[in-house]
Amino acid sequence: MRSQPPPSPHRNYSHAPDLCLLPSALTWGIEECSPARFDPDGPLPKNIPESNASKSGRERAIALARRENLTVRQLAQRLGGYSGLAMVGTPSKIADEMEEWLASEGSDGFTVMFPYLPGGLDDFVDRVIPELQRRGLFRREYEGATLREHLGLPRPSNRFFQD
Repeated sequence: MRSQPPPSPHRNYSHAPDLCLLPSALTWGIEECSPARFDPDGPLPKNIPESNASKSGRERAIALARRENLTVRQLAQRLGGYSGLAMVGTPSKIADEMEEWLASEGSDGFTVMFPYLPGGLDDFVDRVIPELQRRGLFRREYEGATLREHLGLPRPSNRFFQD
């Protein structure tokens, strides 16, 4: 139980880049090179070591930083962020928006991403999911023990094992 009211959801979302962990964001495309040794507010160093990560992803990240004169922090924020549809607000407002998408058949489900972890996930599970359950939009129990049972799919035969 929290002893203080939760912070504003708009503040959480707008300050998410400040919570961005440089090493985890920069490993996309620039792996095996410790970003901790970089000056976060300086330019990307000139000699980034080769990597076993995606060569094209690495090249795109470095080219982006050079082309737009991004600092290491700005590059991490850009690569570590998500630019899709964002639902920001109170649990009720987020549930309203999700319900509208579902009711208008604009969506049949959502891939939920959080601006930071674990707090963003905790807030969603503790505050939004109960509101969605109250509205009958999110299940409280699963029908089966496996995904196959949950979806009502028959178990395929196994040529090596007979039931």
